[in-house]
This record gives sequence, structure tokens and C-alpha cells, in this order.
Amino acid sequence: MKRVEAYRNATPSNIKQTASLKTLDGNVVSLNTEKGTLIFKPKALEHKIMITYNVENIDARTLEHEIIEEKTAFKMEIDLNERQFRETHNAYEFDYQKYLYANNVIGQYHLKSYEVSDGLKKSILAHFNSRRMKLMRLVENLKVAEYFNALILGHNDSLSEKDLFRRLGISHVFAISGMHFGLIYASLYKLIKGPRGCKSILTMGLLICYWGLIGFSYSAGRAVFLVIYVEVSRMLSRKIDALSAVALTNLILLFIFPNAVLAVSYQLSFIAYLLIAYVYQRLNRHKKMHKMIGSFYFVFFIQIAFLPIQLYYFNEVNLLAFLPNLIIVPLISALFPFFFLIPLLGTSIVWLLEKCLHGIEFVAKLMPIWCVEGQILTPSQFKIIFIFAFVYFVYKSIRISQSLILKKSQMTFMALMTSWMIISGFNFSKSEIHFFDVGHGDSALIMNDHHPILIDTGDPYTDLTQMLIKRDIYKIDALILSHAHSDHVGGLKQLAETYPIYQIYCNQETYEVIKADISASTEVIVVKSPIEITLANARLTLIPSESDDTNDNAIAVWYDSKEIKGIFLGDISGPVYEKFPSVLTELDFVKIAHHGSKTGLSKSFLKEHPIKYAIISHNEKYLMPNKSILDQLEEEGIEIYKTYNCGEIILNKRGIFSYLTHKSTVNP
Repeated sequence: MKRVEAYRNATPSNIKQTASLKTLDGNVVSLNTEKGTLIFKPKALEHKIMITYNVENIDARTLEHEIIEEKTAFKMEIDLNERQFRETHNAYEFDYQKYLYANNVIGQYHLKSYEVSDGLKKSILAHFNSRRMKLMRLVENLKVAEYFNALILGHNDSLSEKDLFRRLGISHVFAISGMHFGLIYASLYKLIKGPRGCKSILTMGLLICYWGLIGFSYSAGRAVFLVIYVEVSRMLSRKIDALSAVALTNLILLFIFPNAVLAVSYQLSFIAYLLIAYVYQRLNRHKKMHKMIGSFYFVFFIQIAFLPIQLYYFNEVNLLAFLPNLIIVPLISALFPFFFLIPLLGTSIVWLLEKCLHGIEFVAKLMPIWCVEGQILTPSQFKIIFIFAFVYFVYKSIRISQSLILKKSQMTFMALMTSWMIISGFNFSKSEIHFFDVGHGDSALIMNDHHPILIDTGDPYTDLTQMLIKRDIYKIDALILSHAHSDHVGGLKQLAETYPIYQIYCNQETYEVIKADISASTEVIVVKSPIEITLANARLTLIPSESDDTNDNAIAVWYDSKEIKGIFLGDISGPVYEKFPSVLTELDFVKIAHHGSKTGLSKSFLKEHPIKYAIISHNEKYLMPNKSILDQLEEEGIEIYKTYNCGEIILNKRGIFSYLTHKSTVNP
């Protein structure tokens, strides 16, 4: 995040970047035809860069064909001054920039032109990539191609049911790691005949080649080096120790890939191995049970053990995810070896795999009814439980003298801990506003007395569902749509497919745009005159304006609570909203209109309303905010918070806080 903050501060969103074209020699080490991107390793740089080649002046199919035919050495022309770190930044959101950096990819560019470079030596990564792409093309017309690419080549972008498997908690089966390499290792050991040493060397060599074929992923690398550790230990007649294996493989991987330590997949891979090979084995050392019961016990153990890890990384919990892990994962694992036969047997085995996969998908589509909607406790409540369990475990583990004073101290400590747990368990009412970073768009969440109210939904590329779920929100009491433009209502379709929305407030023009996307059970209130929404501790006043201009044919929202007072102006121009009735005088915040465009501010409004904070939602798309707007706000002594620089912005009674920069102002 510090890199993003430093870059965005150095390259303001309202200043146009001067083009700086440069041709780089290097190798294509990875190709993603679904996204139209490739990973390029320039000869002159230590790191890799991502290049989007699906642009107007480039024949994408020709470039893909040349890469697949092993013409992987290229001269690529890019604009070195192209803006970086363009993704949004919100709490609990997947950090794509961190993911790229963990894979030593620094920089994202659009391809201007290219030519094949015959004089440059091809890298080993480029060779493996061309082999992988040839395999993908070999099976691309088969109905099971998406599963072949995901299970065998670790390329799951084309998997049609990817989101379903993710929601079920079994997407790990498509991330090639220890389970897959364990199956391959066991199969190779049975198939390869000969002296023990030759057998071990050949097995290790084949696993390393397969690791290269899937792109040298970190989780697969952990599995490869664990196999090497086991085989070398056996050849040297050394004892195999789980902790020593973890330490050695970790050391080797970080020596080869220093940035791997930042990758979530790398961290989770080692945590999973330790849980299985060390904790589970120790707990199950003296237990003898039936295989079926043992399988259930294993899956249940992993599910419970991973709960705190899920909370830490993803802030979400699904108690019933052990069901698909118990039923679906073994079925997919059973089919895994047969996918290797597709290049050899072709259509003769595809029919059988296709029928089996249809059955698995049918069962999987029944699972969300039990699993995804089976939330018993919220993530916050789980965190409290796990903290308490950890403290109690430490307390019971400490062996101290049982004197009367110490016993009383222990009882006092446990009483205080229990009281804290009970108090923390209550979800106290609070007033808080989250201004989400949705790029060039608007979306804000108001939380007041457990009533979530959303103002606008961002553009069609905005996925609010995960951001809301990870904040313990499973419904929308009211959705207020300021006006009909896509950057304010575009995210509604995806939101409505997932979330119950009880009420929608909008004008007639907006209703005509969204009516096909909303549920019949949602109550729609068309705002034609001022409306008040009264909550237990707050009041929202909706003020409509009429105009032929869609920006001004909109709804402004005054927000008044004991802790926070402010106004959301949508994209309404200054001359229009300055005529609105003043519901409030002193304001904690103003959501600046139209992303900070020059028409979005009224001098008379600033003079009439003392304001603490100005919130501007924008990115670099239209070179906003306008400098004149920033100058006026600074003249009035108003603190400016921009989502481009701050990411998600949170306002509550304690003050205002920034996710990306950790900038904050605490109220006295």
C-alpha cells in the first residue's frame, strides 16, 4: 500500500501524463487469452511487467499464435509513463497489485507495437509457457477443456462455475498444490520401475517439469520441494521430520522467489501443510477409526482449524463448508488422474469425464442452499470466540502453584475475560459512513442502528457484494440512487442478484433504467418531492431536482445524526443544489458533486455551511478533481479526502479515517 500511496501522491489524477514510448527486448513468460494480457520479462529489468495486448492496433490472434508457436522473444513498445496502480482499494478487497508484486510483476502497460526478436535467447519460462499454451489449444474444442485447464494446468480463469466453487469454499481444489502433487507422486511411484535411486531421480525430475508447465506457482513449489526432501531423506536413510521439511522448503522457495512471502497462496499452503502434517498427526496419533469416519474427521478438523485463518485473511466464515469439502472435493480428486489421459486417448475418455462433471456440478448447485446461506455466527462474533478460546488455552497451559492467592487471581482474570467477552459480543448501535473506492463512480454505505443504507452502487464493474458480506451485512434496508448514469447505478444488477433490497428510492428516469434489474419483492419509491427517512438515531432528507440534464435530474441526500451531519450531492451542479432548502447548517462532510468537476461546487453553499471534510470519489479517468475546486476548498480551510489517494474513507463519531494512506483526523 505504501507503493500505491507514494505513486498516487507523485502522479496526481488531474494532471495528464506525457507519453514516453520505449521498446523493450525480452521474453513472454505467460499468456492469458481470456483477459488479453501477457507477462513479459524484459532483458534489461530484474522484474516482469504485465502487458495488455487486446487493443485496437494489435492483431491479438496473430500475437497469440506466434507465442504458442514458440516465438516468445519479442521487442515490445510500451508507454513507460502509463498510469500504474489503477485498481480500487477498499478494506477486505482482493489486492491485485499485491498479488502481482508477490509474483515479481511490477508495472501494467498497454501494447503499442511489437515485432519478433530472433536474436534473443528464449528463457526456460518462455519454453514452458509455449508448451502450456499448446496443450490448451489441443483441448480447447473439448467440452471438458475448462476443467482440464484448471486441474492440470492451473489456469482457472475460463472455469464457468468458478464463482460457485469459490462460494462453496472448495476453490482450493483448482489451485494446484500439495493434493495434486501427492496424487501424481503416488501414481508415478507405482508406474515407474527400476532401482530405488533411479526411480527417485526420475520422479523428482518429472515433478519439476510439471511444476514448470503450470508456471512455477509457489504452492506447487512447496509440494515439489517437500517431495525432494522426502526422496533425498530416504536415499540418505535420514529421518523425515515435518518441521524440518517446512523450514527447508520455505528457505529454498524464498531464496528463489523472495517476493513469495507476500503471496496469500504461499502462506496458506504452508499453514495447511503444518496443520495436516504436524497438528493433525499429533492429535490423531493414537486413534484408530474406520476409513469413512476418519475421512469425515479429517475434513471436519481442517475446516475448524482453518476458521481463524479464514477470518484473518478473508473476514468471512461458512460453518457448513465441510459438506462440499467432504463430498465434492473427493469426487473431483478421483477424476484428476484421468485428465492426464485426454491428450493420449482424446474423445474416448472425454465423454465419461463430461458426464461425471455434469453430475458434480448438479450436486454443487444444490450446496449453496445449505452452505452459503448457512451462516450461524457473524465473523465478528467468531473473532471474539477464538480470542477467548486462545486465552483460555494459554491459561490452562500455564502450570503454577495452586495457592489461595493465585487461585483468586486466576478466578479474577477469568471473570474479567468473560465479562469482556460478553460486553464485546453485543453489537452496539453506531453511526458510521463508508465512502467506497469505486474508481470513477459513487457508492457510500451508511450504518445507523443496524440499518444498512446504500447510496449509489458504482459502475457495472463494481462488486459490492463481497465488501458488504465482509462487513457482516446481509441485507440492504434502503438503496438511494442519485441519478441514472451508469457510474452510479451500474453495480445494481449484480447486487440485486445476491442481496435482498427492501426499498429503492430513485426518480422516474432512474427507475426506467433499473427496472429490469430489480426483484419484484423490492419496494420502489419514486421521489417527486422531498421525502424523509427516519431511523432510530438519524434522519435522511431526500431532495429531488428536475432537469433535462441527467446529472441535475437527480436526488441529493441530507444526513443528520447525533454523531455525523452532511450531504451527498451526486453529480448535481453547483447552481442547482445551492437553491435547495438548507436542512442543516454546520456539516461534518460534503460529498463533492460530480467527482470534483468544475461545475460541482458552489461558492455560496460553502459560505453558508461551515464544513469539516470534503469527500471526492474519483480516479484518473477524466483528470479530476478540477484544480479550481481544490483551491476553493483549501481557501475555506476544509480538509480534502479523495478516494484516488485514500482508497476507502470511513467517517464516524471518532473522526475520519483512510484505508490506503492511514491518514486520519480524530475528533477532539
